[in-house]
Amino acid sequence: MSKTQILFRLIKFTTKYKWTIFLLICLALVNVGFGVLRPLPIKYVIDNVLSNHPLPASFQSFFLNYGGIPNKEGLLIIFVVVTILLVVGSSFLSFISSHITTKICQQLVLDLSVEVFNKMQRLSLAFHSKNKIGQLMQRLSGDTYTIYSIVGGILMPTLISLTSLFAMFYIMTKINLTLSLIAISVVPVYAILLIIFKKPIIKSLHHLQ
Repeated sequence: MSKTQILFRLIKFTTKYKWTIFLLICLALVNVGFGVLRPLPIKYVIDNVLSNHPLPASFQSFFLNYGGIPNKEGLLIIFVVVTILLVVGSSFLSFISSHITTKICQQLVLDLSVEVFNKMQRLSLAFHSKNKIGQLMQRLSGDTYTIYSIVGGILMPTLISLTSLFAMFYIMTKINLTLSLIAISVVPVYAILLIIFKKPIIKSLHHLQ
């Protein structure tokens, strides 16, 4: 069985918790939004409070609908409060996501351990006599944590990282396209380096094990 087949076979265990994982994805996307918006209040403090630049038209119309445009002190207070709310909201969502992710991954490890144990119970005595007990116990108690790493350490972080990258790049292009392209140009370099050093890293890990 190839590594890809093994990966998809392990992912099938997550179908039991598909709605909880969907909730996790939604929380992650909202958290990405909080993270992307976090620098914006600081930008407005620098541009519109400290540098006397006029507010964007959308902000002006918003404030005019609710009593008029506040002075510099009022704008500073508003942007500071918004920054605090974004930080608190992001931290709260990260806590909830981490708690749910840990709970699901632990349950997945339990489900996989039960499946492996039941499989071992059905194997013949000849198989058990040919294999060391320590190796079998390692498969049962250690290797089953692979699904924890796949879901909690690879799939979810990769999804969050890619979403954050695209969202930040979109906002950066709205500010300055040239600087955005310069900043994003390091991503292909990292990808090439990862491809080059992937095999040596894997060989080193297998050697250590």
